Amino acid sequence: MMPLVDKSINCLCSVLEDINKKGQSVNVHKIYAQFTLETILAVAFGSEVNVLKGEGSALSEAANGFFTDLNESFLIWHEIIDSYFPTLLRLLSVIGARILPLGRHMKVINDTSLSIIKSRREQQVEQSHNGNKREDFLQLLMDAEAPDDPENESSIKASCVLTDKQIVGLCLDFMLAGQETTSSLLAFTSYLLAINPQEQEELCQAIDDYYQENENPSLYDASQSIPYLDWVIQETLRIYPPAPTMVRLCNETCTMNGVTTPEGCRIIIPILKIHMSPEYWDQPKFSIQNGLVQKARRVGILRLTFLLVQDQGVVLE
Repeated sequence: MMPLVDKSINCLCSVLEDINKKGQSVNVHKIYAQFTLETILAVAFGSEVNVLKGEGSALSEAANGFFTDLNESFLIWHEIIDSYFPTLLRLLSVIGARILPLGRHMKVINDTSLSIIKSRREQQVEQSHNGNKREDFLQLLMDAEAPDDPENESSIKASCVLTDKQIVGLCLDFMLAGQETTSSLLAFTSYLLAINPQEQEELCQAIDDYYQENENPSLYDASQSIPYLDWVIQETLRIYPPAPTMVRLCNETCTMNGVTTPEGCRIIIPILKIHMSPEYWDQPKFSIQNGLVQKARRVGILRLTFLLVQDQGVVLE
């Protein structure tokens, strides 16, 4: 799937170069959102629409409309209702799907996805003979698709494969999980590098050195092999985490450090507070040294492998 990602990245670089030549001020988050949407639609659904260049399709326009209407207040209320009134959330979801713009956008995405699957299935035999089989997330899921024969649904084989609705659901999860998180990370990383020119220069030098030392490396290999790039990304995620808090459900009553957490209790993990705690970070502001310190201490703070309740001095591992 990397060729699909490479294509979108090349288009992004072209757009940014044009902006730089004009010397104009732009909303970089909007550009990254278009880039992320284009990449996800290409990787997940095999879409060939160039969103960055202003092209559109029923799928891309519905997806763009969905994320435009999906504001922060909606997510906050969704989390609150899901945590304390799960039954009410299911009722509201059914009603909202009929009357809210989000529901209408989602229906278009769902119907278009099913149409793509149907079209793919009709072309599958011809493509397999010609050796032109698509290589995207949707095709991988289709290759594991369950047969339509109801008698096979109870078999072991059918239990290990996917139906059309499950395929669409997984593609939607892929899109929803990656769109806003990725575009925000790119925007915040660009911002931090812009106001920290020394770190920006060092990152550019690290990338140049890697490409000089390695002949024609893939973009994926390069992204995984440059430590300084990893430190910049991790530090950006520390300062601007995708979610400031996270909620988890305690499945079994337990006592740690004298504090008892009963079964069924919902625990709020203060991600942003942990990331800004002077107990773990010598410099709360953007600093590559934070990545080195965190790695040396071998504390999985950025990955949140533990829950820290600082006000009570409790650490749950």
